[in-house]
Amino acid sequence: MADLYEITTPPRESVIEYLEDLVERAKTGEIQGFAIAIMKGAATTANGWAGLGTNCITMVGEVEAMKVDMIRCHVDQRYDCEGHIKP
Repeated sequence: MADLYEITTPPRESVIEYLEDLVERAKTGEIQGFAIAIMKGAATTANGWAGLGTNCITMVGEVEAMKVDMIRCHVDQRYDCEGHIKP
């Protein structure tokens, strides 16, 4: 019979620092709402939002801008300037 192992990953300090900064800014009132996409593991994702009020269309625009930035970042990591996949 095969052995079962729990696969765990260590916390990412950059994620913790960014979230802590956002929480502090929310506590001061600087951040009034948010939309978030979450990666829980290699194949598990989630999303959510809070506090958008009547300005949700503007936030949809921000989510679209973030989508473009994320795709460009991913493509930049995969391809060189000639369009070849990086080793």
